[in-house]
Amino acid sequence: MSLATRWVSSLRAERGCGPVPVVAPRRCLRRHPSSTRCVRCGGVCPVSAVAFSATGVSLGEGCIGCEACVVACPTDALTVPPEVVGQRRERLDAAAEVVRLTCVRQPGRGAATVTFGCLAGLPLATLLAPLTRPHRRVEVERGGCGGCDLAATGAAVAATLDRARALLTAFGIAPERIVEVDTFPREGRAQGEAVGRRELLLRLRAGAGRAVAALREEEREEGRGEAAAGAAEPQLAAVLRELGTPLVGATLPTGLDAGVVHVTGACFGCNVCETLCPTRALRRDADGAAIRLLFAPARCRGCGVCAEACLADALTVTPATGGAQPPPLSDAYLTGAEVELAVVAPRACVRCGARFTGTPGEVCDPCRTTGPGAGRLRGLPSTGVPFLPGGPHSTPPFGDGRLN
Repeated sequence: MSLATRWVSSLRAERGCGPVPVVAPRRCLRRHPSSTRCVRCGGVCPVSAVAFSATGVSLGEGCIGCEACVVACPTDALTVPPEVVGQRRERLDAAAEVVRLTCVRQPGRGAATVTFGCLAGLPLATLLAPLTRPHRRVEVERGGCGGCDLAATGAAVAATLDRARALLTAFGIAPERIVEVDTFPREGRAQGEAVGRRELLLRLRAGAGRAVAALREEEREEGRGEAAAGAAEPQLAAVLRELGTPLVGATLPTGLDAGVVHVTGACFGCNVCETLCPTRALRRDADGAAIRLLFAPARCRGCGVCAEACLADALTVTPATGGAQPPPLSDAYLTGAEVELAVVAPRACVRCGARFTGTPGEVCDPCRTTGPGAGRLRGLPSTGVPFLPGGPHSTPPFGDGRLN
């Protein structure tokens, strides 16, 4: 992290502000076709700093960095700056038997604590990660929450703690390893105190390395294009895997951003769902003989974009937030593996003979889009059916290169 960034971070901390989240517009659900426009980040913002547009969100100058929007966003369109994530990871790794979590507004934060803009911005994966080591426990400082002007975010904090304890129980781990306390003992070097030259250089070098890694990841996403610009690796699943083996019949907690996708035999192998999925939970695999639709349960957030966009109405999504039975803690979820949802065999085009998948019918997209004379150019009889825009032989949305 640069000296300027450190100075700004320190200044914001002194004023009771956390880090300003980074916005990744391509991951925002508002960029995807949907009958309901996602407004979850704005709904949890205690200072109304989130502004919406047709293609995404932006954060105004009034943002205080409470990070509640980061936790609320189901697709990681809002994230904490990588240098801040690195700082927190260092403190988590350095902690011994007790990991202490607090907010930036608590006075006298010690070197042994991990600080957030507000505890409403505490990710579930971060809360559970220290407990993958035996004999560790987590203390959450909540004594100042009652009198805080951000007290409206208290429900989000309580929900995160409840889900963490429910997951510990699902793995046969005592939920009492997460403890809520009023205050921490104020010991060790306080945040903002001067550090030695060697320590400062080591921290700057580590911060620069994390920034470069984040930049390279962003460049890789640019190279993959819009279709692949999804959420980060499923960190929660990776943390849960380190907790051990879940009890028989264990499920994810109710209200968690997750879902189960079902596919009927009406699927004809297009790639609309794969293209529009904001978290890369769906992937189409073509091996020449067939098209397989694969689903990664750990990536699914239950948003339903794939079901709304499906041209064949073959997809249904059951979100965990909709009051249905929560998804199971399956091996596929914990390992990040993919499961097969559908297998579609290619058809032979009656005009050119090429094998294809895509929109239902007997003619492939290239033959259909070039009109009734295309068959004669290839030495094949014409169908005699005129090509009419909007008619049965017209090209569906994204029908040229994105469906085949």
